Amino acid sequence: MDNVPKTSHVEMVPAATDDQDGTPEHCAAGVCVSNCDAKADCGIGADPPGKTCPLNVCCGESGYCGTTHAFCAAEKNCQSLCAQPGPTKLSDGKVDDLVIGYMEAWSFQDSAGCAKRDADWVPVDTLTHLNVAFYYIDPGSFAITRMPGMSNEPYDKLVNLKQKAPGLQIWLSIGGWTFSDNFTATQPVWNAISNSESNRAKFLNQLVDFMGDQGFDGVDLDWEYPGAPDRGGKPEDTKNFVLLVQAIRQRFEAQATVSGHTWGLSFTAPTSYWYMRWFDLPGLMKEVDWLNLMTYDIHGSWDSPENQVGNIVMAHTNITEIQDALNLLWRNDVPANKVNLGIGFYGRTYELEDPSCRTPGCKFKHGGAKGPCTDTEGILSYDEISALRKQLNIKPTYDKTAGIKYMNYNQTQWLSYDDVESLKDKKNFASKQGLRGLFIWAIDQDDKDHSALYALVDQGKFADSNGVGNFKNWDAATSSCYWSDCSTGNPTCQTRGTLPNGHQVKCAGGGHKTLCCPLDHQPDPKSCRWAGGKGLFFPDCQGSRCNDDEVTIEESDYYWNNGDSWCYKGTAKYCCKGVSHDLHPFEASRGSG
Repeated sequence: MDNVPKTSHVEMVPAATDDQDGTPEHCAAGVCVSNCDAKADCGIGADPPGKTCPLNVCCGESGYCGTTHAFCAAEKNCQSLCAQPGPTKLSDGKVDDLVIGYMEAWSFQDSAGCAKRDADWVPVDTLTHLNVAFYYIDPGSFAITRMPGMSNEPYDKLVNLKQKAPGLQIWLSIGGWTFSDNFTATQPVWNAISNSESNRAKFLNQLVDFMGDQGFDGVDLDWEYPGAPDRGGKPEDTKNFVLLVQAIRQRFEAQATVSGHTWGLSFTAPTSYWYMRWFDLPGLMKEVDWLNLMTYDIHGSWDSPENQVGNIVMAHTNITEIQDALNLLWRNDVPANKVNLGIGFYGRTYELEDPSCRTPGCKFKHGGAKGPCTDTEGILSYDEISALRKQLNIKPTYDKTAGIKYMNYNQTQWLSYDDVESLKDKKNFASKQGLRGLFIWAIDQDDKDHSALYALVDQGKFADSNGVGNFKNWDAATSSCYWSDCSTGNPTCQTRGTLPNGHQVKCAGGGHKTLCCPLDHQPDPKSCRWAGGKGLFFPDCQGSRCNDDEVTIEESDYYWNNGDSWCYKGTAKYCCKGVSHDLHPFEASRGSG
């Protein structure tokens, strides 16, 4: 799902130019000259005769599979599956009641030309879910790991956002485009973890332990792509992916009987028939909460005559082609209320072959000039686009039918992207389709004011439901906060689903301990303090108490007062401000299907 070249949304069917389609008209004895045993992909000339197409798409007259008028129209002699069904089981809620933001963990790294992005920048009051991207899988142990070259810090800080918004669902996203790149050690991993019961169990043990230890609410599987030969896929991936997802769901349900907390499960899917045809959509959809449909990167600088599109400029989030992708789902009985529409907070750029030809369909040489932050040909973040428009004072063109903005700048550069106007239209489109929700790749590419996000959803819409700035009144007897074991290193919380809160304090026998509180009952450390004793050398903590607007979380004879402190008498109190506020976190529903 990371921003790198993808194959476009095209019907990757062989060109029927040499009449080797397996039909009697061309292959019967007395007619055929060579390759007489050729078989069509579908229809009367296929093996077996009457074979239908993957994903239930149309079988055209010549025995090739596709979804356009040329394949599906009666006057074009469509052979099977010619009718296009509409969506079923439409969502009965608002599409912006579920808003998932992917956050690129590598955006925390200091880079020249990039605006600062960190955990504090994440608008936790305007998302229902935060998907942390990406986690990897170790090829040998199947352990969940961070991406190569990344420290734990950005991952930990994103997970710790539960302290600010206990109702925010935080999921880990595993995989991504680069994870399955050719000639990498990780490309075979998806196949490996899914191809046997023992390997699935081995992976699940690692996944469940990791999610419990880190306090995640769900997992998103980003396998790009099962079965695809150009991505290291194997034919058995199709059935094995379903078996993997089934095993995860079964394990999650078993875990819920112990923990009382049900973990969520989703997967990402492409828009192109070429890649989607290896997904067993009905089998997968039975097990997941939803599917995140990557309705962006439909076109880009990778388009070429070789993939039948040609090197022509096209919008990468075209609504007409997004509709084609949704139609593939409807052909496979995917319920609309389990589909989320993907929104790209970035644009795709090209360098025009002829500067005088600058509308969709004109030819390009290669990807557009690099941006100061993305530093990659062919892409600009929403933040970079906003700065560019302001600098050059350019008014873009809006293609209302396609639902996309495009503009020409610096003579040779061409850009397609979404802005406030087109984003609102895409949200309305998703609503009319009856989709479940929206997801964003990626929120860190927005501008400093979160303009793109606030075009999709009202600022602060989920402040109350996420408990932002507030938490339940604390009761020391029921809060489940506890002290970690003492450690001479960095003390850690032993119980799953808990995180450190506040400063570490000294232990009587040496080392330090930390206060651990549940993710869904975590006070904001900024509202907390230690109420200790009087006296510099032998503090008397007898009578120390929290204020009326505070709640006592824990007490200790050692405490923090701009350094390690100790009570000669009594104990110090850890006090946090409490307000009367009932938290109503997002309640996952697997829709129907």
